Amino acid sequence: MNVDCPVAELRAVERSALAIARALDDTHGAISLLILDEPTAALPPAECDALFAVLREVLAKGVSILYVSHRLDEILNLAARVTVLRDGAYQGTFPATGMDRGRLAELIVGSAVEETAAQAPRPAPDAEPVLSVRRLRSDPLAGVDFDVFPGEVLGIAGLSGSGRETLAAAVCGAVPAAMEMTVAGQPCPGEMDPVAAQRLGLALVLPNRHIDAAIPNFSIGENMTLGRLPEFSQGGRLRKRRERIAVKEWIERLDVRPADPDRLYGMLSGGNQQKVLLAKWFGIDPRVIFMDDPTSGVDIGARHAIYDVVREYAKTGAGFVVCSSDMEDFVGVCDRVVVLVGGRVAEELYGDGVNERELLRAISGSAERSGTAA
Repeated sequence: MNVDCPVAELRAVERSALAIARALDDTHGAISLLILDEPTAALPPAECDALFAVLREVLAKGVSILYVSHRLDEILNLAARVTVLRDGAYQGTFPATGMDRGRLAELIVGSAVEETAAQAPRPAPDAEPVLSVRRLRSDPLAGVDFDVFPGEVLGIAGLSGSGRETLAAAVCGAVPAAMEMTVAGQPCPGEMDPVAAQRLGLALVLPNRHIDAAIPNFSIGENMTLGRLPEFSQGGRLRKRRERIAVKEWIERLDVRPADPDRLYGMLSGGNQQKVLLAKWFGIDPRVIFMDDPTSGVDIGARHAIYDVVREYAKTGAGFVVCSSDMEDFVGVCDRVVVLVGGRVAEELYGDGVNERELLRAISGSAERSGTAA
């Protein structure tokens, strides 16, 4: 690592390694315990492996590690012992040896977890897309074409720098972009911005940790209705009773916990924060919902609850676009996945082909062919 390089220009795994090195600085005495909280939340698989190599070097030097993560495979790969918490309560500590993913998931959730999603068939060639994008350009995207069909959950996969992180914001007008787009068969003229995107029925659900996702010091109810206050206003005044009825309905539909509309958003768990964000955008009755890393920092129980919400809402005919760094999101909820490499579409997977093995092959194999660094 070039020590003169600005931190903003480092790869995500290099920033993680730098933070670990800083934590292990023994200027004020020897460090005996390193605590890591969701260290791989923003890392693609290849960089996770690089981080694990760093952690094993730390362990070899006699430093203990307390590793907090919702990613079960990482826990089973790294840990000697596993402590499980559920709803803020201690459930027990268990040897990692002999523990499998299914048993660990059951301890976390409190019941057996079904982790295999039923994949929908590929849309018929003559189906009318609810969204059609052509020649999408927005650094590093270099001319991406894709369609989204009614009721379909489309995944966008790719390594860091492939354009996967930019696509949702580009289509929804949050970053400058050039493209040709039709929504429900109607061409969309002019430049796109977030207001225009919302009017067209496009919603952008940011990850719960994103600074622009929500207002932490606002309540659940206030965050849910922030994007559609005119719906609850009359004569320039906010009709609180009408607003609370709508909020209560979404809290029940998405099983937000605690079911208290006055609870501050910032006091919720990651999974419940994500449900609030979904309710906020479902409320505008969108045609297409873009979700950017929807399960970042979310435990397995909340993850599958989010998948269930997405599948249920897709039955209304809305389309979903899931841009994620987590393979489980594609396997768990997506009907079709578009793989990006170097800002372009490299491959498309659908149906039974949406599995972790094929995804890793498509992403890493395509990256090798194009010379992209993992």
